[in-house]
Amino acid sequence: MAQLQRIFDNLTSNVKKYADPAHGVTLTVMQQDGTLTLTQSNTCRPDAAQQEGYHIGLLSIRRIAQQYGGTAETALEDGIFTITVTFSEF
Repeated sequence: MAQLQRIFDNLTSNVKKYADPAHGVTLTVMQQDGTLTLTQSNTCRPDAAQQEGYHIGLLSIRRIAQQYGGTAETALEDGIFTITVTFSEF
């Protein structure tokens, strides 16, 4: 369970660093056929590209998801960052 908490901690940290506070953050949790899917979307701050980051949090999320037979996919489109974490062995 501590590893799942780590995922939420990393997601929260990324929102604090990069999300535009003028826009909401969407978190969707779905469970279907033994698969748990978390999807988080947020608008990036205008200065987010200038933030120095090493993506360690995202790498950690991917590693933990893989331990549960899952994946972590990210996308950045039109200033909206989305991460989808899927656990197939949950």
